[in-house]
Amino acid sequence: MSTIKTNLTVIGFVSIFLLSACGISSTTESTTESVSDVTSSVSSSSGGEDDVQEAMVIEYVTLNYTRLRTDIALGKGEHLEALATLLSVDEDKKSKFYAMTKEKFDQIFKSTDTSAEDVVDQLYNIIDQLDKEMSKTEI
Repeated sequence: MSTIKTNLTVIGFVSIFLLSACGISSTTESTTESVSDVTSSVSSSSGGEDDVQEAMVIEYVTLNYTRLRTDIALGKGEHLEALATLLSVDEDKKSKFYAMTKEKFDQIFKSTDTSAEDVVDQLYNIIDQLDKEMSKTEI
């Protein structure tokens, strides 16, 4: 039980940090670097790395839902870039990821009350599709 409390506490602090980074950041690059640093430090110090990462992504989507809807609709933006970093999208795939999220906006946000968990599930589906497309072009 204390591990769950510890993970939730860490996620809470990370969320506050991410909100601060997005609100104060003067450039997208510094936001992305901050998210990357936090992700690395939290993941390396907590058990269940995949669970912690997914919880961080869900928390980030929950706290930045409206901004992310806007960024995804545009296919660009500071919050979408930070989200791509949290989702561990490779640098060489990010521009395609942004384009795919814009193209699949209606799948990601099926209704006005789509949950953060459903958004994250759709984003993971997009990443899987992107990986398959990119592997076909490499052959």
